[in-house]
Amino acid sequence: MNDKQKNIFIFGTPKPVLRILIKILISSYNVFFVGYEDYRQYHKIKEMLVDNAYNINRKIKIKELFQIPLKLLKSKPKIVIIFGNRAIKNGIILLFTRFIFPKTKIVFFPYDICQYSFIREVKYRILGRLTFFFDRICYEKSDKVITKGFENELRYLKGIYKINKKEHFAFNQLIEKEHLVDKKNISINPEKIQLVYIGGISNSVNNMNNYKIFENLLQNKNMVLHIYSNMSNMLDGLKEKEKLVIHDHIKDHKELIKEISKYDFGLNLFEPSKNDFLQCKMASAIKNYDYFAAGLPVIVDSEHESMANIISKNKIGFEIRSKDIEDIEKYIMNCNYKELIENVDIYRNNMLVKESRIIEFLES
Repeated sequence: MNDKQKNIFIFGTPKPVLRILIKILISSYNVFFVGYEDYRQYHKIKEMLVDNAYNINRKIKIKELFQIPLKLLKSKPKIVIIFGNRAIKNGIILLFTRFIFPKTKIVFFPYDICQYSFIREVKYRILGRLTFFFDRICYEKSDKVITKGFENELRYLKGIYKINKKEHFAFNQLIEKEHLVDKKNISINPEKIQLVYIGGISNSVNNMNNYKIFENLLQNKNMVLHIYSNMSNMLDGLKEKEKLVIHDHIKDHKELIKEISKYDFGLNLFEPSKNDFLQCKMASAIKNYDYFAAGLPVIVDSEHESMANIISKNKIGFEIRSKDIEDIEKYIMNCNYKELIENVDIYRNNMLVKESRIIEFLES
């Protein structure tokens, strides 16, 4: 440990955005991490932090069980970051940290900002009272909030949470320079338009649904849809579609980006949730950054307003209403593909990870 550096403790669910944050912080802090799940990203974080990374959901030795609180107490952290949407775990840790280290700066970094329609909020308050209580604790008792989405997101929580003047940082520069791929094909074959989707798959009735989107999209005879997902079994009902190509899930992030760069467009299309207002309003998908790193323009549904606005404003793809997916071929053939590719190259260079911004926010 470098005694000249400041100590920072991070608790939460290991995800790519957290790995990027830790990668930035280790140049300025002694970083300790305690993870809640044994996701693959935990092992990448463990490689960076070695003995300063723990996973409380794995079988840990008795010695390690005592090491976690002892290291926390001994390190006297300058900053504690609590990451993810595990409200009860996060809230308890926040309260414990505030009690033991009243002068330590606590930063809450939710993976998604949550907002509810009136009916859903009532159910949340009544049926999930403990979760709701700790969710509010995380927002209201932290000193600062980081989100992975857009500026001014916190304004949407004012009706439920008392965070009107909370200092907020939008951590939305998430493209790693070493992952950039120079796209080779800058034209489209109109008889074989290659689309790609990476990430989760849902066939929910009331929540976000991309199964139906894929089903409607495949009605276009000149579309080929490539899927890279660890949930591809959800597409069993579409496997008879000859224009659907399901690939093996690629775990290596850099290899995945290189693989998808050969296609024409990255997809971020869903039928919107009927229950979650903010999911439609403010959702910010990490997969967009992967598409941009691969040099791909993005097709997004219009219902996800903030994402659609970013894509349209910067001319790095186009938006289409989810109910118009069957007409997607017309949209593609009417776009200036070469211009989109050039704009993606400009935009992604502005989205490269910048260490100084997050350090300045934490230290201010």
